[in-house]
Amino acid sequence: MAAQMLVISPVLSTISALVVPLVALVIALLGLRLQRISRKAHLSIAALSTYLNEFTGMNYHQNNAITKAAYEENNEVYLIVDG
Repeated sequence: MAAQMLVISPVLSTISALVVPLVALVIALLGLRLQRISRKAHLSIAALSTYLNEFTGMNYHQNNAITKAAYEENNEVYLIVDG
């Protein structure tokens, strides 16, 4: 195929031989940059997710203690009524 290109248009073949590797290099460099940006974004999301899990988990435990206290209080009322 390269031989056919050279026979048909040597100038265009030479230009293609120079441009295609340059485009491949630019794409590779952009891919590396995108990979770095993506890694930073994933780490930021992971940190935020960890923070939110800890924060909401703490609220859950605090609410759980309040709910448990209310349950104990209601349970005592029912024991007195039934007893």
